[in-house]
Amino acid sequence: MVASNRCVVRKCIIIGILFYLIINAFHHAEARKNDIFGIGRFDVEFVTFVSDDSFKRDLKLPYGFEKGSIYTIDDLTWHELYGKLNNVIIRPGGDVGVILSLYSLIGGNSTLETIMSNDEYGRIILKEMKTDGFYINHNIDPFSNLLTPTKIVFITQDGKITIVDKNVDKGVLAQHYIRYHLLKDYKNLLVDLSMWDDGLQSYALMRALKSAKRLGVKSVAILPQGDYVKKYRRKFIELFDYIDILILHEKNVKSLFGVHQLNNLHNISKRYGMNIVYTQGRRGATIIDPVLGSIVLPTSNIDHDKILDKSGGQAAFTAGFLYGINNGLDIKNAGKKGIYLAEYIIQKIDYKIEDSVLNELSK
Repeated sequence: MVASNRCVVRKCIIIGILFYLIINAFHHAEARKNDIFGIGRFDVEFVTFVSDDSFKRDLKLPYGFEKGSIYTIDDLTWHELYGKLNNVIIRPGGDVGVILSLYSLIGGNSTLETIMSNDEYGRIILKEMKTDGFYINHNIDPFSNLLTPTKIVFITQDGKITIVDKNVDKGVLAQHYIRYHLLKDYKNLLVDLSMWDDGLQSYALMRALKSAKRLGVKSVAILPQGDYVKKYRRKFIELFDYIDILILHEKNVKSLFGVHQLNNLHNISKRYGMNIVYTQGRRGATIIDPVLGSIVLPTSNIDHDKILDKSGGQAAFTAGFLYGINNGLDIKNAGKKGIYLAEYIIQKIDYKIEDSVLNELSK
């Protein structure tokens, strides 16, 4: 009888040890995971300040450009403009590309699956963004006329931003370019739903979202502003079953859900178990949580004269927010990190981060 009891005790001890080892191994595997596996565009932006007189002389009179607009021009005209630039700052473009480059600069690690050319501009941005914690898997199709997407961003004294995009073959980020087998090694999948406007890219995104769901990887989707939102509204809503966090601008909330649905966002959030995060410019951001409901994140009172470039605000918010989430903060405090980084970035033109900001984000 005593021998039998001892045998039972030994078995219990062995089972307990095995259980501990399995749980410990699981936690270590989670700890070793990388942060974000991103799929999206990575462009090159050449940013320069111009005076009103210079804008009229170099842009308005010869080309008919108006401040605050976006233009797509031919390669020859683009290079003609490029030759006139002075004091240019080179920075990444493309929503996912900007988010992940900022995310790496504040201490996170990520991979970007993208498509770009090995041309002069592609080499420039790859050199500029060679930082710790950020790997760019830049696929090149040798049989295409693909060129790296480039933009010139003119900022005038009144804060107006005029973007001149070069009309080039940007390529299609199809499934065969994306290393889906690596998803299991990441905490988050980050996708840009504006890529849905191309059939092959929509298949690539759908496969990524389904794979993340199957692997237990948290999916984060961004929805940049654009006319495509209304066009694909029904399809985007169908994707909610695969999305854990949806980040978009307030204007897109109205396009996606309808104006009358703004007060019903909590029910939508609960239905899909999805956090809806929408930015509101100078008013900050709001998080709709399935359990907590509405969480308002106001901005501090930034002097309007200190705001240099608002275009990177949403990307900076997303980077700071995800950094907080992946470092164990609750959703409200993660949102505060996003607001803090966004307020810092819109007061700059480049995306370099000072040590004092890094220290604040790490608290």
